[in-house]
Amino acid sequence: MRGPKSTSETAGNDLNCIPEKPPFRRVDMKAASAPERRHAQALTRWAESWRTPDLIRHVRISYSRRLRKSLGRVRPKSGIITLNARLTSAPHAILLEVLCHEAAHVAVYLRHGWSAKPHGPEWRELIRLAGYQPTTRLLCSELSSQEKPGRVIPLRKHCRCPVCSTEYFVRRHNASYHCSLCLRKGLTVKLEPMILA
Repeated sequence: MRGPKSTSETAGNDLNCIPEKPPFRRVDMKAASAPERRHAQALTRWAESWRTPDLIRHVRISYSRRLRKSLGRVRPKSGIITLNARLTSAPHAILLEVLCHEAAHVAVYLRHGWSAKPHGPEWRELIRLAGYQPTTRLLCSELSSQEKPGRVIPLRKHCRCPVCSTEYFVRRHNASYHCSLCLRKGLTVKLEPMILA
């Protein structure tokens, strides 16, 4: 076995500088925790319906408290799926939907490489095959109510367009906002604050 190459040997060949990925581990169903077993079962089911047998071997799942604004993140090439830690206390159906969303990105990469768009038709087809609606946003009241105690959530101002009556929620109270629907029609209409009775 050869030792590491010196910098003069690797200067002409950049591929030698890339460290090898650690081998992905298969989930041992007997030794795995209950969540790991459920993840593996769901990934196996999706891999069969998506015709990507390497999916279960390629995916690694972790949870992070650092994800604040998204429920999940994926690196398709390496197969690393990072889920929001709040999903561990969410209903299992929500966790599975987010996991399916991220796993579909990995499956699209395994099937098409980088030629497919992140939420393109290939991805949407895989989500439909898994039994979900293809969406990039998940509105979930169960997660929003589980914020840390003491965290200040910015207040939103409720506004309405006086012309088309479209309602908006805006964050900055001192800014003047215009109705986007009226702007498309060529009208510049400022939103008016709504007074709640």
